[in-house]
Amino acid sequence: MISSCFHALMESTADSIYFKDRQCRLLRVSRMMAQSLGSSDPAELIGKTDIDLYGERSAREPDSTTSGSWRRAGPSLVWSRDAC
Repeated sequence: MISSCFHALMESTADSIYFKDRQCRLLRVSRMMAQSLGSSDPAELIGKTDIDLYGERSAREPDSTTSGSWRRAGPSLVWSRDAC
C-alpha cells in the first residue's frame, strides 16, 4: 500500500522531488523533476550526479544543510527551493 502511494505521488505531483545517495547520485526522481530536466522518463536519470546533469561549472558543492543531514543517525528531510 505505501509503495503504491509513493509511486503515485512521484508520478503525479506538481513538485520536483528527488532522493540522492551519499555520493550525490539520484536514486528516485519525480516525473515533474524529470520533465524539468528534459527527460520523459525518470528512470533515465537514476545514478546521475549534478555534474552529469549540469556540467562541471554548474554543479554546486553540497551546502551545510545537505551535508549535515548525512551525519545524523536517522533519516532526515531537507527542503530547499534552490536545490540543484
